[in-house]
Parts: sequence; structure tokens; C-alpha cells
Amino acid sequence: MRDQVVDRAPNATVWLFGHAADGNIHVNVTGVAPDDEGITDTVLRLVARRHGSISAEHGIGTAKRAWLSLVRSATEIDAFRAIKTALDPARVLNPHVLLPRADDN
Repeated sequence: MRDQVVDRAPNATVWLFGHAADGNIHVNVTGVAPDDEGITDTVLRLVARRHGSISAEHGIGTAKRAWLSLVRSATEIDAFRAIKTALDPARVLNPHVLLPRADDN
């Protein structure tokens, strides 16, 4: 992973840390602009290719919702959306969290 990140951003430093007991490894990249979504895209695609979680215990939220399709199928996302719509038809509970906008799929 370090090689792919540094190829994209030579000043980057990749930090791996986590929960050894349950096998979770977190990736933090420093030395790049905080809003560099190219680095985020690189890291999350590498994680997904290795069948990892792009969210672990933190959830998708707004920061990673654009990458949800890396780890969930269109059918799963549609099911999530149907449940969310049934429970929150006015879309007032955590709008834009977890699910990408319908036109992002």
C-alpha cells in the first residue's frame, strides 16, 4: 500500500495501526492535503481489492459514501435506500449519510 500511495504523492507517509486482536488495520496518510480525494480513492480501492472494510467500526458517513459501491453491490445499496425511505420518507434523519445520492449510483 505504501508504494501505491507514495507513487501518487511522493511526500506522503503511510501509517498503519489498529486492533491486532480483531485484525483491524487502520490506514492514515499524512503529508498530503486533507481534501486530496485521489489519495482516499487509492487507499480505499486497495482495501476493497483485498476484501477489507472501507469503514470498519466507524461507518460510511459522508466522507466515504462515494466509495460505498466498492464494498456493496447496487442491489444492496438499493435495499439500504428502500429501508431508509420507508423509515424516513421526509429524509430528515442524517441526510446524505451512508447512502450516496440516488444520482451518484
